[in-house]
Amino acid sequence: MDPSLSDTFVHDEVQRCIHVGLLCVEQYANDRPTMSDVTSMLANKYELTTLPRRPAFYVRREIYEGETTSKVLDTCTYSMTTISTSCEVDVNI
Repeated sequence: MDPSLSDTFVHDEVQRCIHVGLLCVEQYANDRPTMSDVTSMLANKYELTTLPRRPAFYVRREIYEGETTSKVLDTCTYSMTTISTSCEVDVNI
């Protein structure tokens, strides 16, 4: 969290929002919660039992020895997209 926010937020609520957000970007759509599940997870105070796995894409940052966080960091983005198409060909043309 940004240190400038100090005590202006409720830690548990922020953690819950991040947890639910990570569940929403699961790699496989079947593993993602429905919108009604998301609404329920954010509105209710019960414990979230589903752990997020690796998202469909992520940004990786590395800080090398001797660098500070104020320096520009190398950023690598990994993503995978699958597109399927189908078409019919009219052979009577």
